[in-house]
Amino acid sequence: MSGVKLDANRILVPVNGDKVSERIFRWACQLARQSKAHIHAVYVIEVPLDMRLESEIAEASDRGEEILARMEAIAAEEKVKDVHAMSLRARHAGPAIVMEAEDRKMDAVILGVPYRRRF
Repeated sequence: MSGVKLDANRILVPVNGDKVSERIFRWACQLARQSKAHIHAVYVIEVPLDMRLESEIAEASDRGEEILARMEAIAAEEKVKDVHAMSLRARHAGPAIVMEAEDRKMDAVILGVPYRRRF
């Protein structure tokens, strides 16, 4: 995944802890380092409709903290200093990611989708 130059100052990378997410975050860090961009890792805690949005979901919060700590470690390995890691609470991850990108005036959103083979 090298050889790509990105003309962006602010990059948002949604993460969920799977291998694809880690690989894409590492690639985004490499792009950010090359272009001297700020990178924002975001983990979305999806709150079920039958719960209040502010409800405490300890397991999901703990998992999010672990994932974001891992992303910060990857950024350090890739020598990216300007990393902001955060979690969001939302009903659905997709719209929350788009709104976050718009609200924070991101230049790019980089996300990975696992390849699913047909049987």
